[in-house]
Amino acid sequence: MNRNSAPANKIAAALLAAGLCLSGVALGAGPLEEVFWQSVKKSDAIEEYRAYAEQYPEGKYAKEAWRRIGQLEAGAEAEKKR
Repeated sequence: MNRNSAPANKIAAALLAAGLCLSGVALGAGPLEEVFWQSVKKSDAIEEYRAYAEQYPEGKYAKEAWRRIGQLEAGAEAEKKR
């Protein structure tokens, strides 16, 4: 996966979801959230987990997203200290 295009894809999905919500289509914790999470969980990019957590703060995987953000940030800090 190209890390440069992944955040752009997440933003596009978020904008699509927002547009559907504004047009009156109810989304809830449905297929869009699941697809979003399935693409994020394979990543090591903090910004992708953060994009999910911010889009779905009460989502099915929000706690897992924040846990992974913490792990990745801790790993990044450890690398800086080496």
